[in-house]
Amino acid sequence: MHTQNDRLTAIRAAFPKEGLFAEKAWLLSPDAFPIEKRFVTELEQLGHRLFVFQRACNQLYQLSIKGKQPAWVARYLDAGKPKELIEFSRRKEIREDLPRVIRPDLILTEKGYIIAEIDSVPGGIGLTGWLNQTYSTFDNEIIGGADGMLDGFRTVLPNGGDIVISQEAATYRPEMEWIAARLNQTKLGNAPSRNPVIAAGADRGLNDKKSPAVVNDLGYSWQVVAAENYEPQNGRAVYRFFELFDLPNIPGIEDTLRANAEGRITITPPIKPYLEEKMWFALFWMQPLREFWRRELGEKYFSKLQEVIPYSWLLDPTRIFAARLGQPRHCARRGPSARRMGKTNRACARDIRIIADDHATLSQRQLVWSSVLGSGFWPVKDNERACAFLSLLFRRSGSCETTWCARNDRASRQKVSTRHE
Repeated sequence: MHTQNDRLTAIRAAFPKEGLFAEKAWLLSPDAFPIEKRFVTELEQLGHRLFVFQRACNQLYQLSIKGKQPAWVARYLDAGKPKELIEFSRRKEIREDLPRVIRPDLILTEKGYIIAEIDSVPGGIGLTGWLNQTYSTFDNEIIGGADGMLDGFRTVLPNGGDIVISQEAATYRPEMEWIAARLNQTKLGNAPSRNPVIAAGADRGLNDKKSPAVVNDLGYSWQVVAAENYEPQNGRAVYRFFELFDLPNIPGIEDTLRANAEGRITITPPIKPYLEEKMWFALFWMQPLREFWRRELGEKYFSKLQEVIPYSWLLDPTRIFAARLGQPRHCARRGPSARRMGKTNRACARDIRIIADDHATLSQRQLVWSSVLGSGFWPVKDNERACAFLSLLFRRSGSCETTWCARNDRASRQKVSTRHE
């Protein structure tokens, strides 16, 4: 029977000399974090649900760029990305590739939990492996046992590979060196992998005997290498441990990407910036995409994910209009009536939140929920001159009162239309 002091002593003695996170200190607990068996079962099921969700995200993007789903999906996901990176992410050679490691960041609540984000370049893999091994020496109830994380990561690179870490992610280098050293102590048997991503064929080149990306037993090893001077080796799998925004800081990244595109190496997580966007939770809740999610996820998974994915919105920084709040009611009657829009257009009204450009106005008046009659706005091509604000019609929710008018003038070469036009 171990006392708390015995456990703390064992934990300190097991701590690697090189550490796990660079320049980080730790508070130690003699006990693992306890969770109920019901929650354990839920977490085990969550993994496959999120794999199916990411597969559906990848499919939605592909359909969007082909015109088979709304074009604005890909347009939002690609916003702000370098053109070369977008083009690479659309290559047919990596079309079906998905991240082989994801970590949902969970927030515990009184009723269960919600997912803050899904991280496809997560830190903590080696740390969790070390925690499993250390706490399993005096606790038989550790989830995954002593080698659960090691066995899981081994299926990601079953024939060995290079764990490529950039300077920006150097904090995590010690933990990945720890896990690489442990993996090199044993070899993977020939049993088929149970990893759902591998089973789905997303690990391009590792299960296909005809692919040049297969690593033979002679090259079987794991190693941690710096991204800044990495030189890809044919047939070598790569675990990418750096963010895509760090690509400009990696001098030889073009050679690595070229080797991946030509099928000479595999890279996971794949070079797909759209899959790493945080806006997927907002897209999940959008009404125009609901039938897609139901079809791709299945009714059960769709309902389950609705319980744990928080309701989210897209915030578009594009300036479309400025609304004046607190106008006298008679000002509204100077604008056109909502009845002139016609029944079809009135049915297209969508709720938005009006926010004024004037911060003083915003701080003094209560925000209003209104509905826009006409939801498509865009500038005419080659019209770059400064334009007046658009005239928009608003109505109070659930009311037939006359409309609020933001401005009585608009640029003659701007267009306003409803969704159906």
